[in-house]
Amino acid sequence: MKTFTLCFCLLVALKANAEERLRVVVPSEVEQQVQDLFERLVAAVEEEDHRAYASCFSKRAKAKYLEQAALDFVTHDMGMELGRWIITDENDDAATFIVKYTMSRDGAGVEYVSKIRALRDGSVFVVDQEEIQSSRPLGSGSNAAVAALAGCPDGQCPLAQKPQRQERVIPSLFNDANGNPDPNGIMWLDPTKMLGEEFAPCNLRLH
Repeated sequence: MKTFTLCFCLLVALKANAEERLRVVVPSEVEQQVQDLFERLVAAVEEEDHRAYASCFSKRAKAKYLEQAALDFVTHDMGMELGRWIITDENDDAATFIVKYTMSRDGAGVEYVSKIRALRDGSVFVVDQEEIQSSRPLGSGSNAAVAALAGCPDGQCPLAQKPQRQERVIPSLFNDANGNPDPNGIMWLDPTKMLGEEFAPCNLRLH
């Protein structure tokens, strides 16, 4: 009986281990190459290595992105963090994927969700085109840095127009807007009626 129980437990353990091994998903060659592209990009940005950064782009993309990258690497402390990504299309020569990543400049981070098309260059992928789907500033930092990362021209985003404050108008009780006695004031009273004609300023008698 003990032998049977021991064998039964052993079979259950082997079956469980086999099921766990079946659940392990091995990345495809394309997925491994996309992951490699991201790792090379992150390393290049973190180390501010412009040559390594340039190797991650196609000829067409280099003309579009590399000059700005050079300015950023020279002027700012740059950083990049990779988030989730999903391949949406692939063939022998190219792959398209959606990726979320954070780019930081002088401590100011902006989170991007982008659609990226990559071309095969030998055994690796290189970025050929990026279409930013959304961007969101994160945390605190230099306003100019956040604006530049978010794609605002010259690092200056146009300020939203503040609604004009409505001045509260309080009607004058005694005077007009210039401080002069106003017969139309709510509480204005004719001094000649209060004091009598003889006390009116123009009727004062000199003794």
